[in-house]
Amino acid sequence: MSDSLEVLTQIIRQGEALVDCRSRSEFIEQHCMGSVNIPASTLFDRMHELPVKSATIHLILDQSSQASALQFFNERHFKIGHQFDWCALTSLSHFMASSLLETGAENTKFWRPAPFIEQAIQNLTTECDSQKQILDVACGSGRDAIYLAMLGHQVYGVDYSATALARAQRTAEHYETQAHWAQLDLEKELASTGHIQLPNDFPAAFDLVIVCRYLHRPLLPLIKGWLKPGGVVAYQTFLVGCEKISSPRNPNFLLEPGELASVFSDFTIKRNAVEWLADGRPMSAFVAQKPYNV
Repeated sequence: MSDSLEVLTQIIRQGEALVDCRSRSEFIEQHCMGSVNIPASTLFDRMHELPVKSATIHLILDQSSQASALQFFNERHFKIGHQFDWCALTSLSHFMASSLLETGAENTKFWRPAPFIEQAIQNLTTECDSQKQILDVACGSGRDAIYLAMLGHQVYGVDYSATALARAQRTAEHYETQAHWAQLDLEKELASTGHIQLPNDFPAAFDLVIVCRYLHRPLLPLIKGWLKPGGVVAYQTFLVGCEKISSPRNPNFLLEPGELASVFSDFTIKRNAVEWLADGRPMSAFVAQKPYNV
């Protein structure tokens, strides 16, 4: 067991991914430094918070979490490194007396927002350091939205998927962060009514509208109306050329070069660049500001 403790110590010091699958109350009472608590019963709903599958994950388990946690990870072919039995660890006096333990909520997370969004909000708040009202279109499981809410902004996310929004809400609750979610099929509503009615409890207009990895061209003009004068749109999605490498291949989901600059030609274009994913797919990196005198 002392060998296991040495391995655990090295994992913690090197900052490797350490997932504690025990209950939340047990984790709050005491846990290893740098570990993240995703109870076994919540793994499915919070799988978007896990590291990428190519990364090695180390597990802390107890009797009640071991079977279901291992089944979850093995069925999904996650790369599992070391497994540590919490009861066995806590039986070691030198472990209990070590500096490896802490209490309360974790201060580590494995997920991060899109780097494009990190940069966009950094630039926006540098210009004016205040709380922003932000709309995340097609927010999915909410990582970008929750990140922005954790910075203190008022964030509103819209997505057609109730499952994705439930995951977003669960993550927000875990990190004691508030965001506002609405299930709305934007494409269906626009096709049937010719416009989009955002929920009544949403602001009439926003300081920032973000869109990541989503394209429905009829929505682009509506984004202009969702912005306050001086508001900013930050848009990142797939460009023509992706189809040569991987999905999406449908041209309806692929931006043409310069397309966003043309649509938002009446805005001040702050950034209009191409970025590449690790697999070589090209992505737009577009930021534009609505005129103040509208």
